[in-house]
Amino acid sequence: MKNENTNINASNLNTKNLLKFIFGSAFGILMFLVPVPQGDSFTTLLDYIKTFLKNLFGASLPYILMILMIVSGVLTLYNFICKPEWIQKNNYLRKGFSASPFYLISKEIGMIVSIMVVLGFGPEWILSADTGASMVDLSCTLVCIVISFSFLLPFLTDCGIMEFFGVILRPVVHPLFRVLGRASVDLIASWFGASNAAAILTREQYMKGENLPARLHTGCVRN
Repeated sequence: MKNENTNINASNLNTKNLLKFIFGSAFGILMFLVPVPQGDSFTTLLDYIKTFLKNLFGASLPYILMILMIVSGVLTLYNFICKPEWIQKNNYLRKGFSASPFYLISKEIGMIVSIMVVLGFGPEWILSADTGASMVDLSCTLVCIVISFSFLLPFLTDCGIMEFFGVILRPVVHPLFRVLGRASVDLIASWFGASNAAAILTREQYMKGENLPARLHTGCVRN
């Protein structure tokens, strides 16, 4: 069995995979983990892309968010009541529109609040900059981050850098935080890069079944 595993690993050592690891991982590290000076603080290149997308969408971004919230809220409610086959048989749709009763209620409330804030009707305690307006603004930012992640995250997760750091840093990460060594990338992204990027990265790995606690980026881990 040992020889068989060695042969399998050796078969993956080719020029294509080596270039993928070197350049793909380097690009992922550059986008997510390398601090870039911004005034008196630091940010990442991912933040510049997020800002570019917000400026690109401009005033239409809240309306895009509202449409996404309506589609998500309506389809989640429809799936919760009717369980249509075209959602249940599609893995992506089932994950996106399946919800517990509590999560369903929160989705519907979020949909209603977003409609009220974007269209500008409702009580002041919902439309206020400290409540609903702040929620919509934050959600618009998250939309831009998710769009950026859709194209950039594979460079960090699928090019081998997480496994590479996992092997090197496992003797440190595992005893301290009781997680796999590949969680070190999440830690680096949180401490030296963008915390929101680390949060989404941690969630993606957690949903894939990796041993990465969902609150790792906050420094809180489960025993």
